[in-house]
Amino acid sequence: MARRIKLTVFSRFLIVMLVLGPLAYMGASYYNGEDGIANLKKLLGIQQDAAATTQESTASLPDTTLPPVSSSETTPETLRLEQENLELKKQLLEKEAEILELKKEIATLKSR
Repeated sequence: MARRIKLTVFSRFLIVMLVLGPLAYMGASYYNGEDGIANLKKLLGIQQDAAATTQESTASLPDTTLPPVSSSETTPETLRLEQENLELKKQLLEKEAEILELKKEIATLKSR
């Protein structure tokens, strides 16, 4: 005949947290794109080769950085974009001047 063990509310809470805590940590790690089990082992100090595992996982990611563009490497596309940028800045200044003129006209009409 099995006997039932009586537990307090706090002891039940601790037992649940012992199970749910690591599971929540692993779930959050996987959500962030990391290896949750390896992170947990590294955190607890179980696995000694944690550095090798993280290096392997980062080595498999593609390189998304762009190469730096030096000023000596001006391509026709770069020149076109710079010219377009200057034209847009000029248009912006013209529109700002026009807005100021219209605001002045509104202020004079309201003052009458």
